[in-house]
Amino acid sequence: MRDRQVLLCVSIGGLVTLPAALLAVASGGAGHGNYLFARVLLPYTVLLTRLTHDTVTLPLIVLGLTQFPLYGAVVGLAASRGRAWLASTPSLADPGPLGCRRPVLFGDHPELLLSM
Repeated sequence: MRDRQVLLCVSIGGLVTLPAALLAVASGGAGHGNYLFARVLLPYTVLLTRLTHDTVTLPLIVLGLTQFPLYGAVVGLAASRGRAWLASTPSLADPGPLGCRRPVLFGDHPELLLSM
């Protein structure tokens, strides 16, 4: 039973990955977009681009593509142990999405900070 629950949650995370990745790429607009969906859906990948001179490298792409299945695994493991509420608790205090709202990531467009 536990393995099925974890597998189900990982599968749901995998299904969410494709639309999330497509939205993130589309919001980039070939370098002319505002990256809104990338910042919201893949905050760690966006934050880590600061370490690679604002370039999305292959390891960051892999991180972005594995993010939702990993979230699914965490939720599935917590739910299989009867502690599903524990899986949602870290997301409330998660600094990743908050870090993506810092003005330094918005360059000359502070109005984007207010739109989130």
